[in-house]
Amino acid sequence: MTQADCEFALLSCRTRNIGDYIQVIAARQFLPRVDALADRDQLCDFRPRRPTKLICNGWFGYASRNMFFHENVNPLLISLHISQQTNLALGGSPDSFADALRNVEAVRHQFKRFSPVGARDLATLKLLEDLGIQAYFSGCLTLALERDESLARGDAIVLCDVPQETASRLSKITARPVIVTHHSMERALEPGDCLAAAGQLLTQYQTAHLVITTRLHCALPCLAYGTPVIFLQPELESTRFAGLSGLMKTIPLCDSHLLGRADIDTPSANSPEYQSLRDKLIERVAGYIKKSAVPVAMTAYDELQTSRAMSRYFEQQAVVFRSEAGYLRARVEYWRARSAAFENSSSWKITAPLRAAKRWFVR
Repeated sequence: MTQADCEFALLSCRTRNIGDYIQVIAARQFLPRVDALADRDQLCDFRPRRPTKLICNGWFGYASRNMFFHENVNPLLISLHISQQTNLALGGSPDSFADALRNVEAVRHQFKRFSPVGARDLATLKLLEDLGIQAYFSGCLTLALERDESLARGDAIVLCDVPQETASRLSKITARPVIVTHHSMERALEPGDCLAAAGQLLTQYQTAHLVITTRLHCALPCLAYGTPVIFLQPELESTRFAGLSGLMKTIPLCDSHLLGRADIDTPSANSPEYQSLRDKLIERVAGYIKKSAVPVAMTAYDELQTSRAMSRYFEQQAVVFRSEAGYLRARVEYWRARSAAFENSSSWKITAPLRAAKRWFVR
């Protein structure tokens, strides 16, 4: 199937975590164009009319029972992290995505149908293999991000989601400018704005002298860009980093106070350990897209095109959600009116002494 014979969809998301949008950018750089968007958490609602390719990467934890692909969708399941924690937000179910994969044959069938599945981390790889799903360790697609060669290396030290006391101490022991960034947004932004914010952060990471971070999708892009990085690993999320934290200089978050002037003024170069994963990611995704095995850094036009597509998609979703919210409000008002009418009815008032007597006997 040639590029003219099919359409290309981009996996989208609704989240306040900029790291999710960095993964969107990592997939976008491989696509010759974006014909449609597919909501990561509502894949069953994506029903294209023509054969469509979809790079399916990132974090899967919401709405696991919606993990179904239309017959016209030919996805590449790569760089997946499957959450083993429950999350009821955004339509999530009481069980984790991992539980649904274990217990729901239809969900498991989707993974077997499009195997082999590229696991982002070793914990996800073990889960898939234990369930008899053909899988391999792919690493994260952000390792395949392409550096913009027009950006010069700067002098700043970027601290991304580093504890305040660590940031304050490091700022005092270096004469270099220190930039503090965050991957969590305080409020929901328009999808185009989220994508733009992710692009701005990636520019900062490309031009930094050093990046210190607790965020996986800050650290891995730095490896791809050749920017020295120190990863402060949180203790409570070890499974998410299995197989990835060893690719870079990693210290436990609780030991961040050990970082000294030499660590930040003359940082050591990154280990080349990640390079083989990067090369295999590029080869596999490029083969799937059927194009030259070289990713292209997103231009401003590409970002604008993707931002507009995401904005149109979420404007359509907003109309649907407003309609559903109106219906639910109407149902609430209906049942409130029914309850009020019942409580004001003569039968309810007449039987009040009986209810009081019942309560007395129950006590």
